[in-house]
Amino acid sequence: MSTTTITYRSKVDRWIAVAIGLTVLVSLGTTGLLLVEGKPWGWLIGAVLVGVGAVWPAWAFLTTAYHFSDDQLVIRCGPSVTRVPLDEITAIKPTRDPLSAPALSLDRLRITYGARKQVLISPQDQAAFLKALQERTATLA
Repeated sequence: MSTTTITYRSKVDRWIAVAIGLTVLVSLGTTGLLLVEGKPWGWLIGAVLVGVGAVWPAWAFLTTAYHFSDDQLVIRCGPSVTRVPLDEITAIKPTRDPLSAPALSLDRLRITYGARKQVLISPQDQAAFLKALQERTATLA
């Protein structure tokens, strides 16, 4: 059976977008200064700065999204992929918990699953996401 995959992009709070943008700019600017000044090991420090301060945050910003496979919620954020078995989900509650999470907004959903596991996500269209989740978990029961 083939099902259409719908990707639910993360909602993005403006302040988070600004913080990520500033992190990228400062990292690239600092790297540029290190390279122009010819500091010893400047290229190595610059490479680390670009990777950690520019590439990683930009990658996470551009790829944070959620979709359903046949029996899992798949959460992507940069290089990280979390798979939540749909039949293990025990609770979903709205939250504004600021803990680190694959979510670009504080308008979040806390998904509790398995043996005391949880993940925070921030789908842009929470109503559509919750409806799709309800449809999939109803068919698993």
